[in-house]
Amino acid sequence: MQVGDKVVVPFSTACSSCYYCKLGKSGRCTEGLMLGLPGQLEGGQAEYVRVPLADTTAVRAPDTIPEQMLVLMADIMPTGYFAASRFLKDLPAERRDEMTAVVIGCGPVGICAIATALTLVKRVFAIDSVPDRLAEAERMGAIPLHLNEEPVEKVKAATDGRGADAVMEVVGQTDALMLALDLVRPYGSINSVGVHTKIMPISGLTLYAKAATMGFGRCPVRSVFEDALKVLTKQQDKLAFLCSKTASLEDAPQAYEDFEARKVHKIVFDLTFVKVSKADA
Repeated sequence: MQVGDKVVVPFSTACSSCYYCKLGKSGRCTEGLMLGLPGQLEGGQAEYVRVPLADTTAVRAPDTIPEQMLVLMADIMPTGYFAASRFLKDLPAERRDEMTAVVIGCGPVGICAIATALTLVKRVFAIDSVPDRLAEAERMGAIPLHLNEEPVEKVKAATDGRGADAVMEVVGQTDALMLALDLVRPYGSINSVGVHTKIMPISGLTLYAKAATMGFGRCPVRSVFEDALKVLTKQQDKLAFLCSKTASLEDAPQAYEDFEARKVHKIVFDLTFVKVSKADA
């Protein structure tokens, strides 16, 4: 990279040379730090931010994606890609048409997980309790299931009673993980990319009976960046609605309220936009 290059900066830095980076697990880089965490890297939503390990963290912005949508590549798109691809990307081609995947949570990460899963398997169910989000998941090509309308029974009915081959949990709530365990078939897989902070009352007998492969944890953004970008490039027309809202930093308090109320998906803060008051006009 050179001075003046436009770049995308993942939410966690990576050195590219430690044990985990070489394994393709940059999310646990031994030198890595996370943007937006006090005591690590502050300033993720500021005019300027210093990026350690920039040569191996930042990626030169491609010209195939509109600038506003590239914001997704710092976290949301790679995390959605990782949620879906972790256990699905290595499936034999002859099995993909028969596989059933389920995404729990149809927020921005869930939508990106759906977009990725549909490139890997033929049938994807999407579960949420917000009708607008279910409608968006359906437009992406998923089969919508309302959280409160027996999603487990409906998935089992569609799979001869087995359950889902793969479940992606992107909510980060205990109830969502319990639902994933109910949905997955024996010897299926669950990938949880939601941030869980509570002790989870999971029965050891349930885990034993399911015999499912389970994965948790932070997305290795830098390691999966190029593959996630390929999906975004192909699906950018369908995913453009995720970045349709722009705001100035002055409007950030209201923007956060709108996001918390689920009135919008991702809000892009435009640092070149200066709000003019009536007194200055």
